[in-house]
Amino acid sequence: MTTDARKDGLPHAPDEPTEDDPRFEDGLPSEDDFGYEEDFPDPVPAGDVGRWVRGKWVPASQVASYEADAELQTAERGFHIPFRWEVAAYVTLITIALVLRLWGLGDRAVHHDESLHGFFAWDIYQGRQYLHNPLTHGMFLFHTIAGTFFLFGDNDFTLRLSMAVFGSALVATPLLLRNRMGQVATLLAAFMIAFSPTLLYFSRFARNDIFIAVFTIVLIGAMFRYIDERRDRWLYIAAGAIALGFTAKENMYIVVAILGVYLAWRTGPEIWDWLMGRRSIKEFTPDAGFLLLIVALTLPLFAAAVSIFDTALGLNLSADNGTPGFATGEPVGGGSYAVAIITVVFLMVVGWILGWMWKPKAFAISWAVFALLFALMFTNFLSHPGGLGSGIWQSLGYWLEQQEVNRGNQPWYYYFMITSAYEFLPFAIAIGTAAFYAFRTGMFAWAMLGIAAVFFSIGGYYSINEGRVNDELAVLIPTVLGIAALAVYAMYVRATSFMRFLLFWSIITIAAYSIAGEKMPWLLTHVTLPFIFVAAKSLGDLIMHIRWQPALRRGNWLLIVGVPLFFLLLWRLIFIDLDGGSFTSFFSLFLILATLGMLLVGQQYLGSRIGHTAAWGSATLVIAMLLFGYTFRASWNASFVHKDVPREILVYTQTSQDIRQVANEIRLAGELTGEGNNISLSIDTADSYAWPWHWYLRSNTGAIFQDLSLDSVGARRGVEIAVVNERNDGKVRSEYTNNYAEPRRIEHRAWFPEDYRGMTPKVFWDTIWDRERWRGAVDFFVYREISGEIGSVDSYVYFNNSLPLSPLN
Repeated sequence: MTTDARKDGLPHAPDEPTEDDPRFEDGLPSEDDFGYEEDFPDPVPAGDVGRWVRGKWVPASQVASYEADAELQTAERGFHIPFRWEVAAYVTLITIALVLRLWGLGDRAVHHDESLHGFFAWDIYQGRQYLHNPLTHGMFLFHTIAGTFFLFGDNDFTLRLSMAVFGSALVATPLLLRNRMGQVATLLAAFMIAFSPTLLYFSRFARNDIFIAVFTIVLIGAMFRYIDERRDRWLYIAAGAIALGFTAKENMYIVVAILGVYLAWRTGPEIWDWLMGRRSIKEFTPDAGFLLLIVALTLPLFAAAVSIFDTALGLNLSADNGTPGFATGEPVGGGSYAVAIITVVFLMVVGWILGWMWKPKAFAISWAVFALLFALMFTNFLSHPGGLGSGIWQSLGYWLEQQEVNRGNQPWYYYFMITSAYEFLPFAIAIGTAAFYAFRTGMFAWAMLGIAAVFFSIGGYYSINEGRVNDELAVLIPTVLGIAALAVYAMYVRATSFMRFLLFWSIITIAAYSIAGEKMPWLLTHVTLPFIFVAAKSLGDLIMHIRWQPALRRGNWLLIVGVPLFFLLLWRLIFIDLDGGSFTSFFSLFLILATLGMLLVGQQYLGSRIGHTAAWGSATLVIAMLLFGYTFRASWNASFVHKDVPREILVYTQTSQDIRQVANEIRLAGELTGEGNNISLSIDTADSYAWPWHWYLRSNTGAIFQDLSLDSVGARRGVEIAVVNERNDGKVRSEYTNNYAEPRRIEHRAWFPEDYRGMTPKVFWDTIWDRERWRGAVDFFVYREISGEIGSVDSYVYFNNSLPLSPLN
């Protein structure tokens, strides 16, 4: 079977059809309409060519007639968007996304982590070296920020500029999957990405995660485009996305593993046939070929996983945190280094052999793209060859060692909680979609969901009672089995293969991040993406499979009023107070129940006129519009209203505006005294107070950083300005009594009150059944009112009396 594009310009047919056929009946498509596929379809004959028409693959001989038929069908439905309007929609969306991401980008005080990234990128911009350290992830971020500084100068705005640009570009990435998603679903995915609270906030934050989001969608898009079109250029694009992903952040290990498991599951029989000698590797379908590409390119990067067997090997292939003389994740000793090098070289050779056996030319080009980008980033454009070794080995080795550190110390349900607070629109639609396909599939799907629930309950019980269980396997094993059951559900649910992929991607992603030791709000970026695509695909199918003109003529538009009224009355019913037993209370209850009943009867009547699936589908779309209203409000609050105040779980911890103000006063003091950046300063570094001061004082040559909590370190006398950690102030205040003005207390950083920790089944169920406890959740969801106090740590600032203080105010 040839795998190149045909001379007539038409790509080969894909291995499987898609569901986006405009000839479906009213409402949601039936099982037959969806064209339920076998899991491993037979290869398409070599001569079968065609093209995509409105999201469906059509043989070349039928293209003209199918286009005409599609025009007629979509005209009846009224939901084919003309090309020029579609382009205008994307241009508008991307423009709005860019404005939201650039507006006031430099106004928020620089976060602790942002200051690390900005300072080390500034070092590169200044011509100094910053060497790869897996603590701060890959080098892509630092080179990107340094390039931005070179073009536009260094300040708080340009520190975040590249993330804002990537965050805006992310809005366009669903177009890579347009053939699979369909026109409307693709536009909806772009729309949700543009206004997502999580994606907007972290597009305005100097971290690596928005880069990984872009590279993830590019990789997935390249995968499906290669499967559908079989053009080698998608292999090259995928190789570049994988390389840049690994140079950006270690999340790419999770992304590659998820795609690898999915493809291995789909192509298992043909892989087995190859292993048994019944099939040539050159006969692989595009699915198996893409799996081979991923494996061949990334095998060496997984080499550090052998450190799991340290004890059995009698080596230390990955240094523990704090090992003297060795970086965390680095091999310890000559023997360990030798084993590490041999393992990497062996896996690289295996990958090369597999790739060369499959498609020599395409693999060689893909490998060259991957290796070039990977090497340039980690070696600082070949100026530090040692970065290649740390990039290959320590990137994984470091984080394997950090798994037990459990950074953030968040509970296992953290992402479910934070997703419900911010990404409730895609999360709710995705859960509804999973339930819909479970009903459609039947007992097998419900059995898998039930098995998963049992295993998760066992794992959850032991995690809550971890003080009485010393064996971590008691938690890990049932959790993994539960995830496996959900994976089986996703892969065998009665849906199209693309929807199965989206469900699999969503389930395994949130599971993987929930198991991972480090749980932080910025990682919600990666959890949110698959849910957005599931929700967009589901809503797009709903929109496309409703005949809107007759539905609207028959009263479908009344749902715009009826659905919001139904939920308002339902909310009133939940919180109605009958304790007094008054006639008014019971009469109100009667009116609410009667009105709810009338609305349900009206919904049933509407279903008899336009079809029940169309009626309920339309109601779902109205619910989605209501949820979007709250989504936009959550985005606005997190990124603009509460940007400097951790009233949002998404904000987590935040540098105070006081730091920016003092930094500005230091600059003005330097100007007024004529000392400029040479003005003498003392910064107390206890409790990591050095950050973000290193960023704000990056050009100051007179700043001295010292840890005043150490017994051997005392107050630095004679400096113009001193910043002291509040817990060290008593130690040095007497030294700053003379010749210094009364110190000013400033807030250094603040954090969200984590009252949600320690959830137990009893607390959870008590909350469910106690309406009064709901009020706190509602107050936070709607108004962002919090019951606990925002935590903070403070500093004292001392100004020398010789400074002209009055002009500083």
